Amino acid sequence: LVTLADVCEFKEEEIICSKRYSLGFNGKLSFFSSIIKLRKIIRQHKPALIHTHLVNSSIVARIASPAEIPIAISLHSLLSKNVYDNSRIYRTIEKKIFNKKHFAIAVSKDVLQDYEKSIGKPGKSFVLTNYVADAFVKNASIKGKKAGNSALKMVAVGNIKKVKNYEYLLDCFLLLKDLNISLDIFGTGELSYLHELQKTIDANKLAVTFLGASDNIPAVLPNYDLYVMPSHHEGFGMAAIEAMAIGLPLLLADLKVLHEVTYGSA
Repeated sequence: LVTLADVCEFKEEEIICSKRYSLGFNGKLSFFSSIIKLRKIIRQHKPALIHTHLVNSSIVARIASPAEIPIAISLHSLLSKNVYDNSRIYRTIEKKIFNKKHFAIAVSKDVLQDYEKSIGKPGKSFVLTNYVADAFVKNASIKGKKAGNSALKMVAVGNIKKVKNYEYLLDCFLLLKDLNISLDIFGTGELSYLHELQKTIDANKLAVTFLGASDNIPAVLPNYDLYVMPSHHEGFGMAAIEAMAIGLPLLLADLKVLHEVTYGSA
């Protein structure tokens, strides 16, 4: 297992490998040193297959690898909107190192089509949809109808960043102030964006609360009546699928990928 840097969101017991390396990547100036380090690791272990995740890792791996080793690149998001629209450099590099011999594994049809349109069509490609952990299925229950005057508790789960479009929800809650409706948002992320949202909440006394990260979302979700996701774009929409597995009705942005992964059930 080779990671760009030592920082990792996974717990140690979740990382299973016979040998682990870090390339010491700390920004765009680290590309060259990371490529050199990875070449040495590849020469030492002589892998039969290399599998990469995310943009920087994928660039380093494909430049460092000899042509005879097949490479599988995993595509997790709409790169035309997450990466290539903000950086001509990344788009140019991707087009330069694109090779039809490489395999592409995408989390949704939408993500794969986005890559093919932006960069090119790999020789072989697959859609491998994400999974829902057992805990969500074990905690599942079907929500019954609520009385018209009872409280409606909504929930959102996701990183606090502008692509999630949380300001849209605040605009909605400005129109819902006289109703018994609340929203809790779980997640961490961009502090400046969070502060901006919190100012709007405080100034208008909205029934919206940011609760930070939770280690036990499967146990938390059954406390709510409705899951909401207003994102500008998604690669898969994992949190929505987890909420659906729990048994919550979904109120989602009208995105092609969310129709795809919920099988039209939102």
